[in-house]
Parts: sequence; structure tokens; C-alpha cells
Amino acid sequence: MGNTDSKPSNAASHQQSSSACPVPHENRAAALNASSSCPSPKNQMPTDLSQKPLPGQTTPLETNRVVSSIPTADGSNDSKFWVYPSEQMFFDAMRRKNWDPKEVDMKTVVPIHNAVNERAWSQILEWEKGRGGAVYIYCIVFI
Repeated sequence: MGNTDSKPSNAASHQQSSSACPVPHENRAAALNASSSCPSPKNQMPTDLSQKPLPGQTTPLETNRVVSSIPTADGSNDSKFWVYPSEQMFFDAMRRKNWDPKEVDMKTVVPIHNAVNERAWSQILEWEKGRGGAVYIYCIVFI
């Protein structure tokens, strides 16, 4: 059928032993610890997001948030649906994770982020149809 000798590229910078988890959990922990707030147990994000421009930020970003079509488990936070990050929140998160985001890119990146989540949710719902899933499906936590 195919070449059974294929192996991962040796050039990959993220290679670890096959028994190790490939997710760099220490990076996430460091990013969360850099914030002064306790992370939300629902999505592991800081809870005191100011939405103010960061030092060195040259362009103000949108602070309005969009409500998703993805229902939450408990409906707290004045909405029964997950709320996507604003451009400013997304920019701040990238900075906390030691990326070098550009303000101008947020107008494109944030809608793509939201669209990917919406598409994934629609595929989850489609997959659940006819498989004995719950009548009402919701997302308990984002990880």
C-alpha cells in the first residue's frame, strides 16, 4: 500500500521520546502564572483580563466579544453560550505565551479562530447524530 519505512522528520524541533506527552505543559503553566488572576476552571484562562492596550502596543484593538453558538454546561456569566475573545484579549494571550503578535493581524486571526471553533462544533454535533448522544449537547470546558 505505502512505504512502511516512513519516519518522522529529524528536523522537527518538538521531538520527544514516544512515551512522553508532546504538549509543552510548562509553557502553559508559565503563561498562566504570569497573570495575577486565578485561571477559570472552565477554560484555564485568567479571569481579570483588562482589555487595555499593553505596553509597546501601537494600535488600539477591538474589545467587543462575539457570542458563539457553542452552549456552556451551566450558563453562568450572563450567557448560556461560550464567548469568544476580543482582538485585544487574543493579542494579550499571544503575548503572555511569548509569541510576537502584530496588531494588524488580529482583524484576520480572531475571526479565523472563531470560525474554526464553530466548524469543529458543527462537526461534533453531526457526528453525535444517531449515535445515542445526549439530546442536548454542550461544551463543558475548552482545553
